[in-house]
Amino acid sequence: MQKLSETLPEAEVRPVRQIMEGEARVLGRTQATLLATAILIILTATLCVLATLTGWVYDRQRDFAIMKALGASQRLISGFLAAEAVLLGALGAVIGFGFGIGGAAWIGRANFHAPVVPRFSVFPTILAGSVAVALIAAILPIFLLRRVQPAMILRGE
Repeated sequence: MQKLSETLPEAEVRPVRQIMEGEARVLGRTQATLLATAILIILTATLCVLATLTGWVYDRQRDFAIMKALGASQRLISGFLAAEAVLLGALGAVIGFGFGIGGAAWIGRANFHAPVVPRFSVFPTILAGSVAVALIAAILPIFLLRRVQPAMILRGE
């Protein structure tokens, strides 16, 4: 290395190992930041779905009370809300995946001047994860739905 430095005095000569270790540290920090960001996004999405489904339960209490009064089982009514959660999660996955592809393409062109090829093979995993998050968020609204008392609601109390 010393001979190389003497031969090319204008060049900065460093061992490749030091460069690779530095890049590995930067990559590790970047991955940790991306993981933390992903976790925060998932938690935020869960809270949004929870708020949406809870609002739906409160807005439609009378409908659920009528269904119960007409003999619908608790399982059937909970199934309706779970199905709505699945649809909400699936719709979120499709829209989010579309925006993700668009955002990645824009970042690739703007920062790297290269196209980004979308990986459609990850969509089933994204869809399953999104539906799972929606179903987890539906647990509390389903519990609230179970507490609906048809007689009290239909009497107007």
